[in-house]
Amino acid sequence: WMDDRLAKLRVQASEADAKVQAYKAAHNIVDTDKGLLDQHELSELSGQLVLAHAATAQAKARYDQIQSIMKNGVYQGSVMDSLSSDVISKLREQYLSDQRRHTQWAAEFGPNNGTVRRLEKEMAALRRSIESELARIADGYHSAYRAAAAGEQAIQGKLHQRTQRANGINEQLVTMRSRQNKEDTYRALY
Repeated sequence: WMDDRLAKLRVQASEADAKVQAYKAAHNIVDTDKGLLDQHELSELSGQLVLAHAATAQAKARYDQIQSIMKNGVYQGSVMDSLSSDVISKLREQYLSDQRRHTQWAAEFGPNNGTVRRLEKEMAALRRSIESELARIADGYHSAYRAAAAGEQAIQGKLHQRTQRANGINEQLVTMRSRQNKEDTYRALY
């Protein structure tokens, strides 16, 4: 009698285990040594989202800064220095040098002096060059901002998908754990 009962329990334990494994496979439930795979993925995606949000905020700040510079004037020293553009630095240096010479020559020889007029034209050309370079930099910053925002949205979408999937899996886990408990009971009895 005991041998028959043990054989039945062994069969029942094996069948219960097979049902648990089949259920896991059918519902894409993957257990790892660190917990469920979906929970691990959610944790990773949350971390990635934080980093992506920070990158987007930084890119937006850079883009907003260059927009402000372009709106408020390109000749404020401390603001321009924050751009770290060698091209703009050289153009601005030349502009400021011409501006000092213009002020000196205009005071000494009058506003109609040929050199004063030439310096005015050169300063106007330098302003256009600076504005053109700022526009080029602004385009780059805008592209970087759009790319960062798109990356953040993509991660947010994945996180939303995984969260919904995890919610479904949580419901399925109740059924799986019930089957797992049944298997554990048969194994304990066997």
